[in-house]
Amino acid sequence: MKKIIFSVIISIFCYHLYSQDLQEITGFGTNQGNLKMYVHVPTNLQTSAPIVVALHGCTQSAIDCSNTTGWNELSDKYGFIVLYPEQQYANNSSYCFNWFLPADQERNSGEPASIIEMIEHLKTNYTIDSTKIYVTGLSAGAGMSNVLLACYPDVFSAGAIMAGTPYKSGTDITTAYYAMNGLIDKSATEWGNIVRNAYSTYDGNYPKVSVFHGLSDNTVKPQNINEIIEQWTNVHATDAVADEANSNFFDNLYTEQTIFSKNTDTIMVVYKISIMGHGISVDTGTCSYQGGTAEIYSYNMRFHSTYWAARFFELIPLLSINGNSFVNESETNLTYSVNNVSSSTFEWIFPAGVQIVSGQGTKSLVVNWGSSSGYISVVETDSEACTNPPIYKKVSIGTSVDAQTLDNDFKIIYSKNDKTFLLKSFSTDDTYYKIVSIDGRILNEGTFRNETKLNIHQAEGIVIVNIVNDKKAISKKIIL
Repeated sequence: MKKIIFSVIISIFCYHLYSQDLQEITGFGTNQGNLKMYVHVPTNLQTSAPIVVALHGCTQSAIDCSNTTGWNELSDKYGFIVLYPEQQYANNSSYCFNWFLPADQERNSGEPASIIEMIEHLKTNYTIDSTKIYVTGLSAGAGMSNVLLACYPDVFSAGAIMAGTPYKSGTDITTAYYAMNGLIDKSATEWGNIVRNAYSTYDGNYPKVSVFHGLSDNTVKPQNINEIIEQWTNVHATDAVADEANSNFFDNLYTEQTIFSKNTDTIMVVYKISIMGHGISVDTGTCSYQGGTAEIYSYNMRFHSTYWAARFFELIPLLSINGNSFVNESETNLTYSVNNVSSSTFEWIFPAGVQIVSGQGTKSLVVNWGSSSGYISVVETDSEACTNPPIYKKVSIGTSVDAQTLDNDFKIIYSKNDKTFLLKSFSTDDTYYKIVSIDGRILNEGTFRNETKLNIHQAEGIVIVNIVNDKKAISKKIIL
């Protein structure tokens, strides 16, 4: 009886086994873009499930994308659906998504329309959270991801562009070649207008965007990074100057992270991976932040781009630090904790002057506060001896600290009360700093050890604070 029911279900939904992890679905719509549809549905699917659309690169297939990226493993762990559209030879002999053809660059047309039909099919057959639909892709898949984000901002909440080009940077084979070689240069306003014109009547929020790109990519040149930044920051009505830059991100010598914000919201995160060619970055290992396989178009750079894309999509639940965000100077017996995690140990770091009374190494501890505001950080080491990325919590003492950034090595604090900067370095070596205006004028520069307090004598505007030592560099945009 069970076999009969199973066969009926299969025939109704036209599911066909494609691999151990993927199922092909046919009859999902009119399919004017003539694409194939494959899905990975975990057994622990969330009650109201997110969808990640994962688009392969040229010469690849859905199974290639599935095998190299590690999306299925994250899907199985966190309970979301992965949708793998697949290109066909009849559309493109190199199996590239046609991100550069006018018929496949518009809303309700061509390949983008087929992908939306796939999403609608999943929404019909599963309970889907329509606010949690995301898209990511490599190369031509990244180009098509930008098409989908521009044409369907009402569908997608975020996207991750891996070695891609801006939306409509190419509109035929010739201009696509120019775009891939970094030869298409437009102003931020021009790029932004192209996106806004894709759905001219839309008046809602646009998706946030993450970018991953190798700096040794000779197929899709790294010049495209800045063009994509200009396009999407302009769409979000903010500038293309990074609010924060972290070299050696997550202690990785090859990865730099830059963050772009509007007000307090992160709207873009960009990862530049030095010495990496055309492809995605993987981190072959068994820790929660590791995954993917190193094959053609995927490189073991000890940085799993899929994991960080999933974090950007907010698909991965993170630890949070519980406890007071506002304290009194020298307040005693304050408790801070993280959610219950069995078999893990925790290393806590507090601002200078805070005394840990008890609990270091555990999920909960008691402290006596000092005289300074600052950040608490905690690093979890789990039962597999994996040291996970740190999490932070800001704690303030009655003083007005209006802009602050924390790194494992540096801290930058700007106080609007007295118009001063406090720069701190946790290194014992000399640290160089430079503060420049938005037009490039040097307002203050020098060296310090431990910390220094500065006044730049500029009442308003935007400045960039740079701190560098022999191991690391950080940059922070401050609005005065």
